[in-house]
Amino acid sequence: MLDEVILAIDPGLNIGIALVHLDGSIKHREIVTLEELRDYCLSRGEIVVVGNGTGSGKVLEVLQQKGCNYTICDETNTSFEARDLYFQDFPPKGLVRFLPRGLWFPNVPIDDYAACVIARRYLTGSCNSEKLKR
Repeated sequence: MLDEVILAIDPGLNIGIALVHLDGSIKHREIVTLEELRDYCLSRGEIVVVGNGTGSGKVLEVLQQKGCNYTICDETNTSFEARDLYFQDFPPKGLVRFLPRGLWFPNVPIDDYAACVIARRYLTGSCNSEKLKR
């Protein structure tokens, strides 16, 4: 049986990608450049979901060149949700943990976590998406 996953892409200066199982669990996440995305294997038949934010045009262009079908997902506030997801994996230590949660800031890019949020939005039907075919 195939390991069905959603390939979610958070476009921007840093491009976050995540492979998320249909149950919402995260299989893989990473941050890539546009050039690395061009080389990323998109031929496994995944459902591809792309955030509609800054840089989405260039990402969509790459997907169209590769002949991929994709769904566009509204990525409003994904950064806030990605921050919460990041701190589930890496809770703050020391005195920072006593600060209000809104004052916790990751010290690394979290675009890959934003891609996870996009995938989960797709899974729950809260994407406000538009199905596009090349």
